[in-house]
Amino acid sequence: MVTIRYPLPLSADRKTELNFYLVEKGEPDPWAYAKYHCTTASNLYSSVHWSYYPEGDKDGEHS
Repeated sequence: MVTIRYPLPLSADRKTELNFYLVEKGEPDPWAYAKYHCTTASNLYSSVHWSYYPEGDKDGEHS
């Protein structure tokens, strides 16, 4: 069992999704899959919508 410690408070929905994509799904490269998921239609239908910014959130508009 893997336990992920989060540095910031997260909602239960966010913790559940992070654990699913980074641990439970069992992908060889979980971060690559998480970035891919940001571009899929399933991301739109989920209760949590993920985004990936390859250069970071430089303007601070997204949280």
